[in-house]
Amino acid sequence: MNYREYRRQRLDELRTTPRMADGGTYRNFVDGLIDLLEQVPSLYRVLEIGCAYGVSTETLLLYAREVWAVDPWEPPYDFYHDFLQRCGDYPHLMVIRGRSPDALPAGMRTFDLVYIDGDHEHAAVVADIAAALYLLHDGGVLAGHDWSAHGVQVAVLDFWRRLGRDGLPKVFADGSWMIRLRGD
Repeated sequence: MNYREYRRQRLDELRTTPRMADGGTYRNFVDGLIDLLEQVPSLYRVLEIGCAYGVSTETLLLYAREVWAVDPWEPPYDFYHDFLQRCGDYPHLMVIRGRSPDALPAGMRTFDLVYIDGDHEHAAVVADIAAALYLLHDGGVLAGHDWSAHGVQVAVLDFWRRLGRDGLPKVFADGSWMIRLRGD
């Protein structure tokens, strides 16, 4: 099987694999994340904040040349073993076990995409957005998951308005959201 076939097979499976163990809600799958990734033309280096079981991480790994995964994997949500079983064999995965934003790599303005899916409380999302801005290169994409979570939505909309934009950022079927920092 060549890589293109492998990738298609893995994406087909990931589309029906729950991100979390909370069942089959429509926002629990990666279909919207796949749609988001298809709209980002160049994905060399990606940072994911909040990885849990690694379903979204594996999706990112199938699109990007390098993925940095940041998660504390601590009780009561210690899925680190499950994460490594799913993603550990990908050679272009860098794992940082720690809490965002403290664990984020400092001063690396080289990420094409930062995908925020960690702590969904307003203050935490604000802190993740602020940290992400120092990690994205000019023209990078800020994105995340769980648009319907109140803390996420308020933090993202506040940032969106600070950019001077009207309406809403792009929101996808799985609750992923995306903001291009130029030309959106």
